[in-house]
Amino acid sequence: MKYLFENLQNRLSGLVAKMQGSMSEKRFLTVLAIFVGSVAGFGAALLKDLITWFSRVVKQIFPADEFNVLFLLLPMLGFLICGIYCRYIVKDDLEFGTERLLGNLKGGNYRLRRHIAYAPIIACSMTIGFGGSAGSEGPIAYAGAGIGSNVGKYFGLSDDMMRVMVIIGSAAGIAGIFKAPVGGAMFALEVLALPMTTSIVTALVFACLSAGCVAFAWSGFTIDIAFLPKNFFEPHMAIGVVVLGVFCALYSLYYTYVQRLSEKWVRSFKNPWTRNIIAGGIVGILIFIFPVLYGEGYDVLAHIINGNNTDVMRDTVLMKFKGPWILIGFVSGTILVKSIATALTNAGGGVGGDFAPTLFAGCMVGLLFAYFSNNILGTEFNVANFALFGMAGVMAGTIQAPLMAIFLTLEMVGDFSMFFPLTICAVISFAIVRILHHRLNIRFRPSWLHGLDNILQHKL
Repeated sequence: MKYLFENLQNRLSGLVAKMQGSMSEKRFLTVLAIFVGSVAGFGAALLKDLITWFSRVVKQIFPADEFNVLFLLLPMLGFLICGIYCRYIVKDDLEFGTERLLGNLKGGNYRLRRHIAYAPIIACSMTIGFGGSAGSEGPIAYAGAGIGSNVGKYFGLSDDMMRVMVIIGSAAGIAGIFKAPVGGAMFALEVLALPMTTSIVTALVFACLSAGCVAFAWSGFTIDIAFLPKNFFEPHMAIGVVVLGVFCALYSLYYTYVQRLSEKWVRSFKNPWTRNIIAGGIVGILIFIFPVLYGEGYDVLAHIINGNNTDVMRDTVLMKFKGPWILIGFVSGTILVKSIATALTNAGGGVGGDFAPTLFAGCMVGLLFAYFSNNILGTEFNVANFALFGMAGVMAGTIQAPLMAIFLTLEMVGDFSMFFPLTICAVISFAIVRILHHRLNIRFRPSWLHGLDNILQHKL
């Protein structure tokens, strides 16, 4: 058996070497991009399945619809298990995947260790499955970079091509986790600053398409958040969209500021076990008060953008009460603490991402804006549509990548009928945050860059 395996490996290596020698570097890069994209797409689909499995098992043991005090301990348990895995099994710090990737790119470290291709997936599934209030895109982006790097090392690519493979693999991970090929490509161009030559962009597109198709097929050709618009956008509502864009910008500044303070505070505890326990305990309390903070929250988003506003209060005693102020108060509390829960998850021992939480927060902002305006000011905004606009608005403001925010949101819901108003909201939010940053000298950094300083200090 060993002889047959070695013989097969030698034949395969010879075939690949022959193919590599017969192709130009540009064409071979495209072939590798398709392979890396397919593997990253499979990794993204696997991560989603693992998160779902962990979450289902946990909720069977600790039902959320019962007053079970042990439910408060779930995030802490997840952080501790994740910490054991990172510190004693892979022996690597996997927090802040996107920031670590950016640190590697800035430092010219394109040859990532082998476990980067799978370790973030395992750690993230435990973090979110146990209730960590974060996203899965940071870890899968880091894992995709690890896949691209190790494939590039195997074929002996130059440093310039290694950099391209790392970025392409990361973008493919984003495309797979959101099932958004264009959004993944925008991530590479806007966030990671991929060089824009014809051959490189072609390889990027093929990688993201491969990842998106694999993840889409693996899920049974379904999208994560189905959007069924109740009515099409009407021009007279444009002023509402403009005001929502301003509201999203102001909230983005709040979100980023509170997130930075929360991460700085939890990192002041030098002992990692203390950090895991304190951060996990606080996140558990927040989830107990606001159950919608559990995990990524995609199921809640799907209900809200399809008109089920009260679903945001499910599994709480507030479902028994009537009146607009109950919902307004609950949603207001949710958006105020969401950045705290995400910051403590990512800096307190969990392995998660920053992008999905901004989509969740944006949906809540859009819901709050339209619901408050309709019930208090007498407007007639479609709450579901404005919740969708808010997703792109807050993501564009906090991440400072408007094209990525626009296309990720539209591709996630599988509907481009709201492209125009959604784009207006996202661009206004992005522009106001950028103007306030430069003109008023407000100290602002995109939320996904918060961990970069700590990473560079430790020369990771």
